Amino acid sequence: MNYLHKATLLIAASASAFVSCTDDVEGPTTCPADKTRVSFYAEIPDEELTRSSIEIGIDKFTGKWDTSDNIGVNATAPDKEEGLLKFAYDGNAFSGSLTSSAKGAWKYRAFYPYFDGTESGTTMAYVPFGGARTQNGNDFNGAYDAMVADMVEYTDAEPGMDNAGNAVRFSMHRLTSIVYLDLSTEDATVKSEKVTSVTLSADRSIAASSLMFKYNLEGKFDPAEAGAKLSDASDAWPSNTITTSYEAGSEPSAADFKAFFNILPGEYGVFTVTARTENHKASFTVDRTGKPLETGKLYKKENALTGWEELAGPSALWIGDDIDKVHEIKDQMDVRIRILADRGIKQFKVKIESAALTEPIGGGKSLLEEVGLAAEMDLVNPATEQMASVLSGFGFPVGDRVVNQPEATVDISTLVPLILLVSEKPSENHTFTLEVMDNAGNVVTQPIRFHSSRLNAIAYNGDADLWKNTATLTAAVAASDFADTKVQYRIKGSAGWKDADLSAPDADGMFTATINPAWTAGQNAAGIAIHNVDPATGVFARKTYEYQLLINSGTVASGEFSTGEGDIIPNGDMEDAALPCFTENGSKTTTFWGSGNNSLAKSLCTQGAAGDNHYALMQSSKQLVTIAAGNLFTGTFNYASMTGTVKFGQNYTYTARPRMMRVKYHAKVGTVDYNNAGGPLQKGEQDKARIFVAIVDWDSQHTVASKFGFSGSSCTGSWDPEQGPDVVTEGKILGYASMWLTETTAGDELVSSDDALEIHWYDTEAPAPTGSYTIVISCAANAYGDFFNGCTTNHLYADDFEWVY
Repeated sequence: MNYLHKATLLIAASASAFVSCTDDVEGPTTCPADKTRVSFYAEIPDEELTRSSIEIGIDKFTGKWDTSDNIGVNATAPDKEEGLLKFAYDGNAFSGSLTSSAKGAWKYRAFYPYFDGTESGTTMAYVPFGGARTQNGNDFNGAYDAMVADMVEYTDAEPGMDNAGNAVRFSMHRLTSIVYLDLSTEDATVKSEKVTSVTLSADRSIAASSLMFKYNLEGKFDPAEAGAKLSDASDAWPSNTITTSYEAGSEPSAADFKAFFNILPGEYGVFTVTARTENHKASFTVDRTGKPLETGKLYKKENALTGWEELAGPSALWIGDDIDKVHEIKDQMDVRIRILADRGIKQFKVKIESAALTEPIGGGKSLLEEVGLAAEMDLVNPATEQMASVLSGFGFPVGDRVVNQPEATVDISTLVPLILLVSEKPSENHTFTLEVMDNAGNVVTQPIRFHSSRLNAIAYNGDADLWKNTATLTAAVAASDFADTKVQYRIKGSAGWKDADLSAPDADGMFTATINPAWTAGQNAAGIAIHNVDPATGVFARKTYEYQLLINSGTVASGEFSTGEGDIIPNGDMEDAALPCFTENGSKTTTFWGSGNNSLAKSLCTQGAAGDNHYALMQSSKQLVTIAAGNLFTGTFNYASMTGTVKFGQNYTYTARPRMMRVKYHAKVGTVDYNNAGGPLQKGEQDKARIFVAIVDWDSQHTVASKFGFSGSSCTGSWDPEQGPDVVTEGKILGYASMWLTETTAGDELVSSDDALEIHWYDTEAPAPTGSYTIVISCAANAYGDFFNGCTTNHLYADDFEWVY
């Protein structure tokens, strides 16, 4: 049952309206020349009931000011406006200074408690009214007991005095109601435990960072004129709960304890009260339906608590909704997440996963970074003061509103709808993950998932497959517009747009546009079917693509995206003099570049230089009565018993499908002077040099062995990737590029192969190779050197091997 107690208020008095000013207790009395030290009395009429400190008797309660109390005074002097001044209670009266010493017409207004957040010259006071409050034992805490005085006005008075020469007295009137809980328990397990906190929960907001009200009123106090309300500032932090904790060392026992709550008067439904001890908690409800709380009144509720439960670990719930489902973002939402941590919150972190909020804009900062936030933040200890302020403004509790609190509310009802203003994607997911640890080390991790959607919007899905050369875009249009809708793309700055392939739209008008490559089929010189990709279609590495959504041929949305860098050919610049291909017999164990350089033929592959640039120089030579062909390849080489053995193939990882290989080269090609093992070129014919690359998927290396004999030479294992995908048994050849050099190149400089090494594909559907051996690059000064067939004076220079996409 609620009780209303009327009481007598005890107010101490000061002997004089003036108080001497001194810098030292034993020093002379000194007052600044421009200051007049005065004291005010502040009284509360009996009908207003309480004051700062409350003592409850059998049939009444009394109160008094204490030395931590300050009032704000707005004074109008005969000659000036004093503005808002702070007066502190000294045990007798509220003392402070006025700047005017003039006698005449004075007007005073006052409010309690004084708060530095209230600006001078305004008519509104802002006093603390947060949801995390403290009590010293069972004593009332007047810090939230907002009051406004009747205006006092005098026609002919000294500063700080009335017309009769007495000190000014203010009559203070309470703006709130007080809920007073007188609680106890007979539970043998709990009654000796200390009470840590009591929480009052309502069906609407009862606390905020500050309470705002008009204090600069005319005449007698009227609560309607004051218009007290919870602050509507962006960082006001409204809360449906107030938790009163007990100062360390003052905690009462559960056998008998009290809690006080200043809240605004008005209509309420059901209050829920939760008391927590060191190890237990108990709750009860108070139904105030149809019984509004009145201004300035105290309401008492006695209750002997039963049904105690052990304290639970931290948890999170969405007030009025399912926290585990995905919520579609709307213009107006109620997103209040209640955090419960019976043992008090020790850590509270939030992680935001939302491309609209966290991805850099134009290569710069993300939207979160622009306002001083980050994708991961600590609410107990925000990284900066700016972050703390912005977090509060967006509805996150921080600092003292979190640490050691048994409850906290994350109210992002305003923040979440703002995502609709910044998300340009037709479909996007957004997740706020809350991680809370209590003082016992228990942790709860709760994701809060949202989805946003927009019509006439399009976005790249970030899923470019640079081997398949595909990418997708998500777009949304009205159902009636889909038949006239196109999605087009092109390499940025190129001339022609290409159409993407569209899926059927879903019920929300959402559909997928897929960028696919276009292939042309043909035959190579060996009559084998090959395929080549149209480079203007599909997506390739090292490119930026533009895309647009068109309805009835008009562009309604557009964007662009860039692809990854693709792959590099290791040591393709030939600058490293220590490469195994340049060292004698180093190719026996090489992991990439190798050559036939050995003790018998040391010039087959060496590093050449032109100024600061280095290249591979392959020189054919006469050995005994045959030819040793200059060469460079990816694979290993061993020479023994007049036999040179090449094992073609090295391991290589592809993240993107190359369109061609480019190399700088120079060739000196003469006429054939040897053919010892049945090669295809006869003596006196024009010799050929060759560069080729094969993308293979092999389980083992392919071996070619060339054996010289005075009575007959032989070559086993010779292969040519132009002869089809199955020309070897180690696995498939997926694609190849080949350049035959049938004459000496002009000049002395290395020239680019340009598009001569375009890759022809046998298989366009095979995934990127994952076999043990996946690449073969071969450069030979004599194309048929494995048959001891060619010109002994041929030279081939090669440098800057690279993929073209």
